[in-house]
Amino acid sequence: MSNSPWRSLPARSGIIIAVAALVVVFFSSIFFFLRAYNEALINSERSLAQLAASVENSAAIAAYLDNEELALEVIRGLMRNDIVAGVSLTSSTGLDQHSGDLELDGTMPPHVFPLMTPFPPLEQVGELAIKADRAYNERNARQIAQVHVLTMGVYSLAIVVFVMLLVHRLLTRPLRIVVGELHNIEPGSDQQLSCPVGHHDDEIGQLVADSNELLRSIHATLERERALRAEVESLGRSFRLIFENACCGIILLDRQGSVRLHNPMFVELVGDQGLGVTREAGFPALFSEPSRITGALAETGLSGIATAIIAPLKTVAGEEERWFHCLFSAVSDDEGKMLYECIVNDVSAQVREERRTRSEADRDPLTLLLNRRGGMRMIHENLDRGWKEGWTSALMMIDLDKFKPINDTYGHEIGDRVLVEVADRLRATVRKEDLIVRWGGDEFLLLINAGRRQLNVQVVAEKLISTLRREISIGDERQVAIGASIGISLFPEHGVKMEGLIELADAAMYRAKERGGYCYEIHRDDAGEGSYS
Repeated sequence: MSNSPWRSLPARSGIIIAVAALVVVFFSSIFFFLRAYNEALINSERSLAQLAASVENSAAIAAYLDNEELALEVIRGLMRNDIVAGVSLTSSTGLDQHSGDLELDGTMPPHVFPLMTPFPPLEQVGELAIKADRAYNERNARQIAQVHVLTMGVYSLAIVVFVMLLVHRLLTRPLRIVVGELHNIEPGSDQQLSCPVGHHDDEIGQLVADSNELLRSIHATLERERALRAEVESLGRSFRLIFENACCGIILLDRQGSVRLHNPMFVELVGDQGLGVTREAGFPALFSEPSRITGALAETGLSGIATAIIAPLKTVAGEEERWFHCLFSAVSDDEGKMLYECIVNDVSAQVREERRTRSEADRDPLTLLLNRRGGMRMIHENLDRGWKEGWTSALMMIDLDKFKPINDTYGHEIGDRVLVEVADRLRATVRKEDLIVRWGGDEFLLLINAGRRQLNVQVVAEKLISTLRREISIGDERQVAIGASIGISLFPEHGVKMEGLIELADAAMYRAKERGGYCYEIHRDDAGEGSYS
């Protein structure tokens, strides 16, 4: 509220009314002054005509008789009036009496009245000329006009004062009371305005009622907001407690994978060095395959569905391998920008246990090679990856020659020892990235991955046959000799499906057996076996 008295409603309304009244009085005064002035002049002219009419008979007799004394008496009587400046009485027979100023001065000519015979027949016997006193008449007219204007001004002033008092009493004063009370009400309190006396049924009363309704609404709204704020603060404390004391890492990522927010548990999981990596290169840089993390983020952003992934972290030589389980979900900030919420758990122990369990389930307990089930799964994964990467590979089905007689002659214990030796020789011959599977009995299946390099299966096959033909010591200075028949199918030349390639390699192996063993056979499309794809 302004403290200037001139900006208050009563002052401004009074000034407006006063200025409006002054304007009206000014122009009205001019109008009424001119009107009263002209009416006074007209009345003076009318008075001259009445004076002439009052002495007309006497003047006519004086002109008819040429009686100078009577004529002078008429003239003196007329001159006694203040509105008369000069009088002239003349007859057609030579009478000429006058008094006062009758000269033509260019302002107002005298008024001439004809004089008729007082006896029939009526004939003009002379003229009566009367000149009005212009200065007196104008002075009198101004005085009358000024009195009218003054009277009107007094009346106008009285009306203005009355109107201002009425406006103050009925409008400004109660409004000032209402405004003062409203100004003193504390925001959010349940105080109400009181209606000024005598205004319960008019617009001010309605204004007070509506204002009270608004105050009640504001009070109720503020009470709800206070309760909501308290609830939000309580929830905030609870969420902060959960966030800071969670047993898993919680982070917030932007679309580039940079960490915007993290809880203490995340720091405990990745360490200060890992936290530095996320700040410099982003969250995906923690992992050995960052593309899997960025791919999961992109999938989450496109589908809007939470995505879970288990990925290994980058490790240095000699450091134990670790895995994180990451659950990504898309969220939006206050500006509508997409962010990613990620819940991180260290599942290294679970992965190691799962690997150990799977290894036991997927390994042959005698040779510790992959068994048929584990081998098929690993071959399938390798072929899928090879198809995506454009690799070439070879499947080699190996069947041992002359093994059954050793088993029958020396027993299963010696047979098992031979199988273990075969497994060791196979491991020593091929690379670590190649797969060796004990397919069953005395059969082994190899997957040789050449990657994008040229695949020379003949060299590998001859090396395997040579290695397996060497005699095997079975104790007590005894040695046995075995051999191998090998069937080979090529990926993707002969097909891309694992089952078909295994069948082709098995058929080629039987052809090698038919040739007497100790050799290898590569599948040919003209061999009658067909090609599987």
